[in-house]
This record gives sequence, C-alpha cells and structure tokens, in this order.
Amino acid sequence: MSNKHTPEPWQVLEVHGEVFVAANTYEGHPYHNRTRTIEIMSDEDYPTKEADAHRIAACVNACEGISTDMLEQVGKLITPSALNFHQLNAQRDELLAALKLTLPVLEHFRKNYPIDDTIFPLAIARTAIAKAEGGT
Repeated sequence: MSNKHTPEPWQVLEVHGEVFVAANTYEGHPYHNRTRTIEIMSDEDYPTKEADAHRIAACVNACEGISTDMLEQVGKLITPSALNFHQLNAQRDELLAALKLTLPVLEHFRKNYPIDDTIFPLAIARTAIAKAEGGT
C-alpha cells in the first residue's frame, strides 16, 4: 500500500447540505490551491455524517507525521480498553489523592527522625504531586 495521502491539515466543509472532509493540496503552481474533498457517504442522518466527518479530520490531523503502515501495525496491537483515557485519568487522580494523604506522615517522620535526605521519599512525593498537577 502506498503511504502517500493528502497532507494535513484536513477540515470539515458543508456544501449544499452535504458534508465533506477536505484538505488544501498544492498542485505545483504558487498561485493555485486545489481543495481535495472526500464526501461522507452513508445512510445516516446529517448530524451523524457531520460528527463522522469531524472525527475523521481530527484523527488524520492528530496522526500527522506517522506513516499509514505504522498506524495499521499499532492499530492491531491497541485495544479500545488500552485507550480508555477516562479510566487512566481517574486512576491518576486516585493515586495523586493517596500520595497527598501520605505527605503529613512523611513530614512528621522527616521532622522527628534523622533520615538521609537522599533516600527520604518526601521530596520525591512533592515532585510527583507537582508534576501530576501540571507543575514541573
């Protein structure tokens, strides 16, 4: 299969009540741009066709720079459950909350017992919390 496809970015166009996924392509002339379109053909209602078009354009744009062959290979390995970002975000939030609960205990031990700072997990915990909350 050829890896040549219409370059990104793709967008959704509506023309006379029909939905298209479109991309501007350079045709070799500096003043000539041509819009290449793909019509969303289905028996679905208009909102579904429009949603499909937006999903197609978003997926293509998100995968810019990744070859089609690579996408097909990876697609065979990834299951929908592996892409469940909501589950991963919930798990991250639970782990972050649990780590925050340990801070007072770690601070107590750090304050009351002489422990080498290089092995004590308080700084590590604080750094992990900062990263998870969007800090550095």
